[in-house]
Amino acid sequence: MDRINFNRSVKMHEVCEKKVIEGYPDCICFKDGNAYVTNRHLLVCNKIDEICNFELEQRDLLEGKALPPDSYKKILEYEKAVITEDGIECVDEKKGKSFFEFYAPEQIDGQPPKEMPNFESVFSEQKAKLISSADRLAMNLDFLSKIKNSLYSEDNGYVVSYYESALIVKPVNEFCSGRALLMLITF
Repeated sequence: MDRINFNRSVKMHEVCEKKVIEGYPDCICFKDGNAYVTNRHLLVCNKIDEICNFELEQRDLLEGKALPPDSYKKILEYEKAVITEDGIECVDEKKGKSFFEFYAPEQIDGQPPKEMPNFESVFSEQKAKLISSADRLAMNLDFLSKIKNSLYSEDNGYVVSYYESALIVKPVNEFCSGRALLMLITF
């Protein structure tokens, strides 16, 4: 049986810190054909069709959904995954069958559920602040490891652009359209 699932080498769950960010939980979010994950310091975006081998109809079911990081990590362990309206069903000869539900935003204090954040606006805001040089930058190097593990690249080569308060990292290969944004401390 051929493996049908997300790419095991794209470990987006490693970015999550199990916190609620702007009223929305720390999840892998699927929006506009992309998979996003953030932890307030790091934002990673991968094109869904570059990080999985699901058929188009299956990928379309991910739109607007969010998957808890623990579920995503477990899904990677399976050989076959099938996306449904409510979650992802996984089957493996050794592990058997499991179902992982999508995150369902809840009403809190009578307020409507929070909408998924507008991740693209974060990239757009930073792109407007391109800087050619900087005296010194400060960053947590653990985030670079998280970028390497969670951003799809065919050859592990990356281009880094420096902006006013962030680095944007993209694969060198022009056919890979994912990107990551790392917030910086400048001084």
